[in-house]
Amino acid sequence: VLLPLLGLGCLALRGGQWLLSSTPDAFAVAGSLGPRAGGLRGEVRRAASPRGPAEIQQDAAAAVAALMRAGLPLNAEGAAEKHLPQVAVQGASATLSVPHVMDAGAPHFIEYMWFADANTGQVLAAKSFVATDPSPPALTATLPSGTYVPYEFCNLHGVWKGEPFTV
Repeated sequence: VLLPLLGLGCLALRGGQWLLSSTPDAFAVAGSLGPRAGGLRGEVRRAASPRGPAEIQQDAAAAVAALMRAGLPLNAEGAAEKHLPQVAVQGASATLSVPHVMDAGAPHFIEYMWFADANTGQVLAAKSFVATDPSPPALTATLPSGTYVPYEFCNLHGVWKGEPFTV
């Protein structure tokens, strides 16, 4: 099964695994259909080629935009106290955090955090993580005046959406 994703490549079901690719060297989201969530579950595998900070930020923004378009269930699995995005705002600076483990042994970790415009859904800031990053994961960004929604993606428990906030 192949599903085109508006300029982001395509989503394919192969051998019970969902694969999403934009370009051969960018990223691939792979997962299986979770029996409890009824949706896409998985992990994001990054390219082995070395990439600079700007390219990594672009990859993170593209990956989270694809996650948002994939129609995954929100806040569907896992404990809310460990997954629900929390935001602290100070002036134009917003910090998103969750008290979640970053466990390389399981593996169980937050792969992405991002801020999206509450009206348009446009991703304004995104950060990718690996299981060996320190816990708790956090994203701090300077945002223009507006209303935003915080999100995070856990490799085991999917996409979690927090409450809208204003800067």
